[in-house]
Amino acid sequence: MENRLIIFLSTIILSLSLSVPGHAEDPIVSPHEQALLELINEAREDPLNMATSLGMDADQILRDFPELRDILTDGLPPLSFNQNLYEAASAHTRDMLEKGYYSHDSLDGRTYDDRIIESGYDPVVTGESLGMLGFANFIDPDEAVRLIFENMFRDELNPTGTEKRNILNPELREAGVSLCTGVFNLGGSFFNVYLTTCDFAGNEMYLIESELLTLINQAREDPLAMATSLGMDTDQILQDFPELRDNLIDGLPPLTFNRYLYTAANALPQEVIQMPEDGEGEPPPGSPWHPPQWYDYTFDDPYYDDRIQEHGYLPLLTGEIIRLLESYSSLELEPAQGARILFEAIFKDELDPDREGERNILNPLFKEVGIGFGAVTLNQGEELIYTYHLVVCDFGAPITEQDPSLTGIVYEDLDQDGLYSPGEGIPGIVISIEGAEKTVDLFTNVAGGFTVRLEPGEYKVSAYLPDDEVRVETVDLAEENKALWFRIEIEERQEKLDM
Repeated sequence: MENRLIIFLSTIILSLSLSVPGHAEDPIVSPHEQALLELINEAREDPLNMATSLGMDADQILRDFPELRDILTDGLPPLSFNQNLYEAASAHTRDMLEKGYYSHDSLDGRTYDDRIIESGYDPVVTGESLGMLGFANFIDPDEAVRLIFENMFRDELNPTGTEKRNILNPELREAGVSLCTGVFNLGGSFFNVYLTTCDFAGNEMYLIESELLTLINQAREDPLAMATSLGMDTDQILQDFPELRDNLIDGLPPLTFNRYLYTAANALPQEVIQMPEDGEGEPPPGSPWHPPQWYDYTFDDPYYDDRIQEHGYLPLLTGEIIRLLESYSSLELEPAQGARILFEAIFKDELDPDREGERNILNPLFKEVGIGFGAVTLNQGEELIYTYHLVVCDFGAPITEQDPSLTGIVYEDLDQDGLYSPGEGIPGIVISIEGAEKTVDLFTNVAGGFTVRLEPGEYKVSAYLPDDEVRVETVDLAEENKALWFRIEIEERQEKLDM
């Protein structure tokens, strides 16, 4: 995708200001930023109709891009607005405007992938589109948005284009669109410009995967408290596992999300879902999933280490948990319920003294994890239909040294058990992390969680909770990951609401 600079010259110089996004405590999305995202989504939902409205030849487009025929004719789901992506895009737009450059790479060498990850978004795939419209005479903001979008979309459908396609990329699910205006230094000449950054990302974890990650980290932080909440006998556990006594009592650092492990974990559910069936509606003979293994609730893939490495992860150590949940297809598996059922089975199996094989949740050597979830429905005769929900947790310790991660969760303790339970997380909470060298502002994800990789040091973490409450924690990050748990007591919140 080629990014062009459009310059309109006239004799009258006017200055125009749009709302420039400020601190994450009060993100301001302007109507023109919303309008640009709406145009992008209109183009995704009906690409050929949008192309025709811009005077482009739809038949020629189909000839130029046979590999995109399904997308061009059927369209794509709209992109959802994401606050972390918006903050990343806004910061880059301001930086380009203030420092006088126009590039995907920041002057300090960071790529858009780096900036998106630093914003607190956990992506598997990322993309970025830039747009600039220079003017000497006044241009209405609505017209500027239209021209910038038209340029972006035409570049997406340029058969000689060399950059990544973003608007028509089916892997991208969310976006943040920033639009600013100001004076731009172009080679010593100064122009009034509209400048935009559109940051895209995809495969942030689905809700059930996010819930499972939080439960795993809660179990690592206090294994015995988690065991108690599941009705397990902690004295018996300590007796059964004397070699794990220190880990069970003191806990372990949290695991951080890793995109390569996530991709590897998701490859297995997708393989099962797309698996061909024979005439009886069962997995084909010779398949590793053929009965009776198919009906087992836990099983192993002996080649998981190869699969993890094939998806780009370079490990010192890997581990995997596979769990199967069977239900009738008429029963909907609600994410919180599914996460709880799957986690309870996994954790109890981890602490089964008769279990063979390595333990993963309570392995102190693991640093990262990727969780994949999928479902497949099999027909057994005309009436009996089973749905199998498969979860794959791939664990790893990377071969290269990395900065530690700070993870956290903001949740309302609805069941008043003192622990996080699925469904209690609060999304969209502003988290401000202030260190000696930099400040990072981000937002909690769909499950109320956040993760950010930081250089070792001391940080002040502020969570802007509902009802105007600001809770502050100080964290000293060394080599290990650390977790913060911002629990909102339901009685405490009710008292504030009643005041």
